[in-house]
Amino acid sequence: ATVSLKFVADAKVNSLLWALVSFIILYPTLIAVAFFLILLKKREVLFGPMDFADPRGFENILLRGFQRIEAKQEAAIIDVNTALNEIYRTIDKLLELDDVWTAVQVGRSYLQKNEFDKSLQIFQYMVDKVSPANESYYKILANAAYSMIGKQEYSGAIEYLRKVESIDRGKHFWAWHSLALAYAYFQTTDDTQYRQYLNKAKKLHDDGYVIDIDFFCGLYPEIEKDLRKLWK
Repeated sequence: ATVSLKFVADAKVNSLLWALVSFIILYPTLIAVAFFLILLKKREVLFGPMDFADPRGFENILLRGFQRIEAKQEAAIIDVNTALNEIYRTIDKLLELDDVWTAVQVGRSYLQKNEFDKSLQIFQYMVDKVSPANESYYKILANAAYSMIGKQEYSGAIEYLRKVESIDRGKHFWAWHSLALAYAYFQTTDDTQYRQYLNKAKKLHDDGYVIDIDFFCGLYPEIEKDLRKLWK
């Protein structure tokens, strides 16, 4: 690529020159970033069986991979007729394999079908199982809060969403969380907090956490007028 640069420069084709320079700079950078991400997240894939002092270490990695696939397959076939104890058993497997996100997706599948009782039971089960230090813990709290809003348990939703806001000084508190919290305060007739979190949602939206306001107007029709006015 560097040798080719001279010929492209001599040809004075600016568009080609820009593309080639970008490639020369970005390609090795992307390769380096990918390597260090693998080193950080999946360093075991860089080693073969003979690189382990104890062959059982390699066997354990393979076994863990198979267990993860099996647990994901079990999660994929869960439906509305699946008993709670079977769901909990699958979630336990996923949590043991540190696959919290797939476990969250199990609960979300019920939430999206408006099965609020079941989704809340699943997320509350996970609240007690997952450490607050886990990077996905806030997702469990937020989805539990959405389930409570679906069940019209607004005080509980407020409690969980305020916990999301307190984690890492609000690092994971996004515009949609603020809108849900505003709606919960609206339903509890706390106008001061309702206005505060409605405005915070707009500020977070303007700061880059873009949301589809039409979707949220359909989700929270009681406050559509205020949403339209704020997002005009």
